[in-house]
Amino acid sequence: MPSPIDAYHVIDIVVFPPFWIMGALILLSPLRPPSAATDAEAAWLPEKTEAEREQIIAQMRRVEVKWAMRCLLALIVFILLGAVAGVAAWATLRS
Repeated sequence: MPSPIDAYHVIDIVVFPPFWIMGALILLSPLRPPSAATDAEAAWLPEKTEAEREQIIAQMRRVEVKWAMRCLLALIVFILLGAVAGVAAWATLRS
């Protein structure tokens, strides 16, 4: 199973919320296959058939969407925790 770049940088993602935003943006972008080149050396995975390449793209898209959903969830939780902490600090200072 192919792993997205995010899988290699889990520590960076956990401690750096802007990555969560970039990861969640994957949900908005289509994963398009590389352009078909006529030159065999320039083609993407020239040893694979067209059906195999389409299957690889579909599998890569599933993995990317899974990680993008995790980033979106982390971003939502981070925002909610920040809002709760802000309201709690405001209420404490106000009383």
